[in-house]
Amino acid sequence: MLRFPERFSTGIFVKRPPSLDRDHFEKLFGCTIQYESEYDQIELNPELLDVKLPGANSQINRLNEEMLNEHLSRLKDQDIGIKVRAVIVSFMSKGHLVGVNVASEIHMSVRKVSRKLREVGITFSQLAYSIRHEKAISFIKQPNVCFG
Repeated sequence: MLRFPERFSTGIFVKRPPSLDRDHFEKLFGCTIQYESEYDQIELNPELLDVKLPGANSQINRLNEEMLNEHLSRLKDQDIGIKVRAVIVSFMSKGHLVGVNVASEIHMSVRKVSRKLREVGITFSQLAYSIRHEKAISFIKQPNVCFG
């Protein structure tokens, strides 16, 4: 049986001043709301991470992860590993993963991409293998996929 924790969040921080119906919102979220904070943040109850959703769909999850990786690669101060990873995923889905194409996509030479990846402790081959491994595991876990 699916059981959610009693408390969804363990803390809420907002930049704005306290609202008139503060008690209503604290009752709604089940925790104290810290107003006039430096940042807006919701701290989720860690027990939520262990709850398996009844309608979970591994294919949608995989697509969401790919879109998230693509979005992260566009962030201004991104890590080279994230950027290359998103491009590798994109090329893998098209069926033609070549280092030159990946480097060209992020507007760098193959040598520069290799050097930058080495600086963060990974190689192109390791990254590609890791992604293939993750994809293989996600396919194996799909109940509606038959192998053989």
